[in-house]
Amino acid sequence: MILILLWQTGNFLSTADDVANLIIGTHTGQPVYLKQVAQVSEGPETPDQYVLFGYGKADTASQNKFHSVYPAITLAIAKKKGADAMQLSEKILTKVDALKKVLLPSDVQVSVTRNYGETASDKVSELLLHLLFLSLP
Repeated sequence: MILILLWQTGNFLSTADDVANLIIGTHTGQPVYLKQVAQVSEGPETPDQYVLFGYGKADTASQNKFHSVYPAITLAIAKKKGADAMQLSEKILTKVDALKKVLLPSDVQVSVTRNYGETASDKVSELLLHLLFLSLP
């Protein structure tokens, strides 16, 4: 005779509530849940990739001030087609400055590595300069 036992464990623990509701023992015949003896809260997610930021030799002022490579978060913001990149970048930078005062810790450095609003402004200025020279007799 062959006896096959199947055991199904159910879903993996995926939330703080799942963990908090684990039975860790019994007392006077009643289950004791983890949430009854500990505070359970969710922490940060495990990163799936790491980003580091540092300054190269071309930026000697920043390289002298910041001597290492630091953990970083990159944030890319794209504009909708037809939107004004210059206005959008100004609004975003204003919002970031406001967040620096109330949300970001003082040891967090914010660096703008690419600003298409600034690039767009440069292109508009160059275009106007060329138009000016073309219109001169």
